[in-house]
Amino acid sequence: MDMIAPVMAEVSAQELEGFGLGSIGAGTRLGSGNQLIIESCNSTWLFDHDKSRFRRVPRGTPLDLPAPDAEWQRFYRLEVDPDTDAFLVHLNESGSRLLRSFRHRPPCQQCEPHGTVELSLEAIRQGAGDD
Repeated sequence: MDMIAPVMAEVSAQELEGFGLGSIGAGTRLGSGNQLIIESCNSTWLFDHDKSRFRRVPRGTPLDLPAPDAEWQRFYRLEVDPDTDAFLVHLNESGSRLLRSFRHRPPCQQCEPHGTVELSLEAIRQGAGDD
């Protein structure tokens, strides 16, 4: 039996509402202009479709301050899978450079129960986190 790869749809900020991922969808919201904001387990992703650029910052970072142009990276396409919450960022036109992540929505199958934790150097020396 052949496996069929999940289909991801290329979307713009305006189209996300049709996927159930619009401003009311957990982990996704629309920012100012044509800017899409997606929360992953550890990061906040900001996509500026008008300028074909994105940036990723740690979750909880204030987004109300303008970011220098150097903090933005070009992207060519954003694909979203509404069934798995996966999203794929094409970094070049050919699609040979990609970033993939998942929207964070509790209960999150990606980070729970093994969420990212901070360990002290002492805890590491003592083997904390070893199973």
